[in-house]
Amino acid sequence: MRFSILIEVIHSFCNDEKLTNISLRTLKSAIRLRDYFFENAVRVFEIIDNTYYDSLTEIQKKVFDKLPQQFKTSEGIEIISKEDSMKIRSFKNFLKDEKLFKKIAHGIYEKQVF
Repeated sequence: MRFSILIEVIHSFCNDEKLTNISLRTLKSAIRLRDYFFENAVRVFEIIDNTYYDSLTEIQKKVFDKLPQQFKTSEGIEIISKEDSMKIRSFKNFLKDEKLFKKIAHGIYEKQVF
């Protein structure tokens, strides 16, 4: 209703007409305007709702989930070797992702909380 009133007032003012009622044309315009804002709000919430974790590949998610909260590089290599899910070089590059892991000391990492 508020969009309808605004659109009708603007239309009446621009056309130098007296405002008497809200036309069907204005109501349809207000509905389209509401739909536009609603669809954009939904898109924004979808973007906000997704986490960095969601952007990982399935293999990366699987490895990340299997790692303990704090671990040594050698423990991580053991885990990926048992699963045969990721190459050692890929795992070491994966550990460099500061959004996922925090380096505590040489060869010791901690998973970041989401």
